[in-house]
Amino acid sequence: MELNYDSEYGANVDTHLEIIKPFPEGLKIIADVIAVQMGEYTLNVGVHLDTDFCELAESPNSLAVPILRAINMDSGTCPPEPGIYEREGYVLDSMDGLPSAFPAGHYLLNMSLIYEESVLFHLDVYLRIY
Repeated sequence: MELNYDSEYGANVDTHLEIIKPFPEGLKIIADVIAVQMGEYTLNVGVHLDTDFCELAESPNSLAVPILRAINMDSGTCPPEPGIYEREGYVLDSMDGLPSAFPAGHYLLNMSLIYEESVLFHLDVYLRIY
């Protein structure tokens, strides 16, 4: 994942993800949103997800929608097939899946893809909302 400056939107992202084996059935996603308090990411804002990955990915009102679009994994096939998922110059220009209002500030989206007790993938996304 590479973040680039964009004069029109402020930033865009290039992503590259390679899945080498089929995902097992029963994947879970666990995610939390944490805000900055006294300069540290310590304030849990009460946004917590602990659910089936495909259920979340298939919902049009899901927080996963912008992330799946960013990595070009929004084809509707779940779990995703092995392959290379890439996207260049992605800009979050649609608020689908995001809350209608969110307080301005710095946030950390902490997300893990889990099968049984093993973490298969972990992602920390640092966001600034104006």
